[in-house]
Amino acid sequence: MHSVVEEVASRRSGLRLLSDAELRNRVNDLRESVCCRTQTLESIALDAQAIAKDAIQRVLGLELYDVQLLASGALIQKQIAEMQTGEGKTMAAVPAAVYGGVLGGGVHLATPNCYLAERDYTQLRHVYELLGLSVGILDTEPGADHREAYACDITYGPGYEFGFDYLRDQILLKRRNELPLGTCLIDSLLGNPMDVPVQIRGLQFAIVDEADNVLVDDASSPQVLSEFQPGEAPDRDAVHVAQRVATNLSVNHHYRESGTCQLELTQSGIDAIHGRDILIPVDQLVRPWTKYVEAALRARHQFHRDIHYVVDENNVRIVDESTGRIFLDRTWQSGLHQAIEAKEGLPVSPESLPLAQITRQRFYRLFRHLSGMTGTASQCRGELHSIYGLGIVEIPLRLPSQRRHLGLRTFDHQQRKWQAITASIVELHRCRRPVLVGTRTIRESLLLADLLKQANLPFDLLNGRQDADEADVVARAGQAGAITIATNLAGRGTDIKLQPGVGEMGGLHVIVSECHASARVDRQLIGRCARQGDPGSCQTFVSADDWLFTVHGPWLADCIRRMASHGEVEIDLEPKIRRIQQQIESREFSQRFELMRTNERQHRILHGVPS
Repeated sequence: MHSVVEEVASRRSGLRLLSDAELRNRVNDLRESVCCRTQTLESIALDAQAIAKDAIQRVLGLELYDVQLLASGALIQKQIAEMQTGEGKTMAAVPAAVYGGVLGGGVHLATPNCYLAERDYTQLRHVYELLGLSVGILDTEPGADHREAYACDITYGPGYEFGFDYLRDQILLKRRNELPLGTCLIDSLLGNPMDVPVQIRGLQFAIVDEADNVLVDDASSPQVLSEFQPGEAPDRDAVHVAQRVATNLSVNHHYRESGTCQLELTQSGIDAIHGRDILIPVDQLVRPWTKYVEAALRARHQFHRDIHYVVDENNVRIVDESTGRIFLDRTWQSGLHQAIEAKEGLPVSPESLPLAQITRQRFYRLFRHLSGMTGTASQCRGELHSIYGLGIVEIPLRLPSQRRHLGLRTFDHQQRKWQAITASIVELHRCRRPVLVGTRTIRESLLLADLLKQANLPFDLLNGRQDADEADVVARAGQAGAITIATNLAGRGTDIKLQPGVGEMGGLHVIVSECHASARVDRQLIGRCARQGDPGSCQTFVSADDWLFTVHGPWLADCIRRMASHGEVEIDLEPKIRRIQQQIESREFSQRFELMRTNERQHRILHGVPS
């Protein structure tokens, strides 16, 4: 790969004296080379990288680092570039996007959220336009027409929006195919050709930013395109009765819990909910009565406010547990969303009608050229290879890391843990060092905020409930004396620059207040400090009653309580925590794999494709 850097530098040397128009003509020459096959794709890729590097310098005044060229080379080779947090993934994608734009057919640059798509589009559009490449961005407003954006050489957008547009196109095409034979021909002869306004012109070339989040974490559930109904649910009385019945049922006798998202009634429970004193509104039921009660039980015992959802303007909004981001346009299925609305005393909305669905796995495997970037790919190496056929290229750090990992601190109770975190923040604030604290849930971010208020410490709170731009809040985290509380991955992709003089104080200190189910999320949070050779430090705090241990490792929770001396464990339990996380990741991979297989079987049956 290092020979690629040298070759790009050599080819770029001949571009420096060209005018902008002449540089643009070089891109047109490459397009012709693709059509006429007068150059190999490898040679075209090298020229595209050299041209992109020169354009970035002209427009933005930035020189791509060698490691960024290594990353772009990995993208061109249909690989995942594992580039550590803060090493410049955004710019590394540009040469690969220019290469894809030259090939034709359109480049889809998928990001985890709307903000990153908008940011990258705004920052880089003039680079592409200098080279004569058109660039667009998906408008995520409901009903927006994306055909103009997809007609561009390069299209930015959140990963999920590409998937939804594909589903919308498939519905339109299916409706056209269901028309009586000859309808299209007759309309055409009558001067009324039936134009099916599909949006995506093809699935040719995709670059996925934060690839582990888009291709792995988000792949735990399919993308479902739904039609929302107005008014109140026709079965609202059944939902409310189920809520009242659920309050009288006891665990292990009437129902069993098997994991965080599994719950089923026992025979005693089934008998109880069909008692003579229970008036079941049979005429309203759209599913078996047992399913209403199970949804009510899950809403009461497995889904919690300010952890799994928030209530905003009389609406239940789902919270992304990895990032803390609030989804305004998503609902749970199978009556769960309605059960939560009833639990919260809100009007029960009608269930959305599913129109089409696709897994992330099947969607992204449709692209002829798929690649991606992330700082944490190694821990899902097997899944990325087995599902998507993607290898991982580990990009070296541009400068040696100065990050200091302080020892894990383990407590027997959450109260002691939060007291220790608060004391650590107080001590660091005296030295004017900036502190970033990552919490697993919104509820915990609010708990810590109350503790800091009691300590008279100023702080910024970012947990998905604020209207402030999350990127601006995170960007300020590198200022002297700044204290920032954020759900673990809030502001992911935003660079935290240290204020002058902060490096001499020791740089940004990151506190992991609770281990996540995925070690990759912990790594992403820790990666917010000590970027680009800056100094920085991090420390992780856990307690026996953390969610990870109570749900997935009760044996370790018991061990912590036994070993805690004066409330804190003295030995390092990090290897045991990693073992629990690996077991969870293995189970979740199996679930995602089975989800993909089920979706593919349904697709084959629907389209009459033999197994």
